[in-house]
Amino acid sequence: MKKVMSLILSTALVSSAFVVPLTVPAEAASKSYCRAYAKNYADKKTSRKVVRNLVIGGLVGGVLGAVVGGRTSTAVGAAGGAATGVIVGDSKWQKYYNRGYTNCRNQY
Repeated sequence: MKKVMSLILSTALVSSAFVVPLTVPAEAASKSYCRAYAKNYADKKTSRKVVRNLVIGGLVGGVLGAVVGGRTSTAVGAAGGAATGVIVGDSKWQKYYNRGYTNCRNQY
């Protein structure tokens, strides 16, 4: 009985030595998966920052407009500052998107 059990275990051990090297590492994630991953990554990293940049840009632009001249200048300055804040936020979103996409594609 011991010989049979020893033979079975030896056979299992030897056969597992041939199976393990045959495993293939996973391929990198697909482009469509990585695009979705990168979008979510960038959205999470910048969602609050875009709003913050819009508000800060609007306030700074409004103050500068008020310093330069009347009510119209204040409104124009606020709008320009808010637009600048959104543009800055968008460039940061793109940076995070590119980083997320590159990291996803280079996982393996």
